[in-house]
Amino acid sequence: MSPARLPDEAPPAPPPAPPTDEAAARRAGYRSQTRNTLFNLADASRSAVEATARAAEALQAPDAPAPPVAVGAAAPEAGVAEAALPPVAEHGWSRLSRVTMLAGGVALLVLFLVDVSLLGALGGVPLVLAIYYLMGGLLLLASPLLPMPDRLRAALATAVGAVPLFVTGPFVGGMGGWRGLAAALVLLVLPGALLLRARVTASRLARGLVTAAVVLCGLIYLVPDDGVVPLNLAFGLISSGSLTGMITGVCFLLPLGLAVCTLTVFAGPGSTGLGTLWACLVLLNAAGAVIIGGELRDDQSLVHLGIGLLAAGAAAAVGVADLLDARS
Repeated sequence: MSPARLPDEAPPAPPPAPPTDEAAARRAGYRSQTRNTLFNLADASRSAVEATARAAEALQAPDAPAPPVAVGAAAPEAGVAEAALPPVAEHGWSRLSRVTMLAGGVALLVLFLVDVSLLGALGGVPLVLAIYYLMGGLLLLASPLLPMPDRLRAALATAVGAVPLFVTGPFVGGMGGWRGLAAALVLLVLPGALLLRARVTASRLARGLVTAAVVLCGLIYLVPDDGVVPLNLAFGLISSGSLTGMITGVCFLLPLGLAVCTLTVFAGPGSTGLGTLWACLVLLNAAGAVIIGGELRDDQSLVHLGIGLLAAGAAAAVGVADLLDARS
């Protein structure tokens, strides 16, 4: 006989119902989806690692070998090898050459218009220069505008730019004879070779021409003149204690110092060797010395000559660079 239950005592909770088949299937599905998600994440991670490893191997793999040269085929020449180099803003260099020629032509024509009223009183070298200002200005002004081969345009600019250098070189700065001609040759070749070095950074020809120009410039200062070495004379002026002598000596040595600085062209092929900078400074130094000399002497013909040398020298520089560029 069971004991009597008190009236206020709650009946015991019924036991939990056994799980139905639907609930068990739902829980099994959840576990299966979680397991599949983990498997997918693992596969994705493994694929990413394999792709990274393949990319690293591809980066470290050696370059593909060059195609074999056929037997009997001629080896490429040095100029062709330089022509195969990737151009450094080739279109920009071409535009720079044309603009430089145009600017030089305009400057020479302006000089002729300034001197045209004095043609009747001119003679000798000043008269030759006045006529040159007209003819050279027209040629430089027309050459970038007329359709012609690039090499012909470059040769024309070089020839026009060389005229005043060799006409006036022996009479400028008291360097007569071979020294004046050597100075004119340096001023013609050195800026163009420097521009070529800046344009074709691996050019051995540009380095060789710069070296030859520096050696020739050194000979101007080292070869005795009437038993006096010009370099020693410049050092004597600097150490004289006179301000005028010091300034004269420094100005006399400045072209040699600039020429030595251009040896930065032997920097690696990854740089321009400051070729453009030194080319501009060489031209400005030569023309500026003539202009300052004319101002000090109150000689306007020398001032005009300095401006003409700058215009003609710039045109000759881009002409020499275009002529020597094996890619053009």
